Amino acid sequence: MYKSLLVVAAAAAAFIYYKTRAPLVNPVAQAEPQQIEVSAVAATAEPAFRCEGKQHCSQMASCAEARFYLGSVYI
Repeated sequence: MYKSLLVVAAAAAAFIYYKTRAPLVNPVAQAEPQQIEVSAVAATAEPAFRCEGKQHCSQMASCAEARFYLGSVYI
């Protein structure tokens, strides 16, 4: 009985200690979204790759070309 009471008292003391002594975490200030300007040159520029019916990696010259096919052609 006394051991149980001692354990409960120790737990309560630890809880109170950490509640009062633990440093408070300051919330991080939220950053405001920045405006991104899209240039007219980027919008009208011709893509570096075009669909030529390539289906295998050995037919593509670069990883960028493969990503183009994955994102544009095979949707």
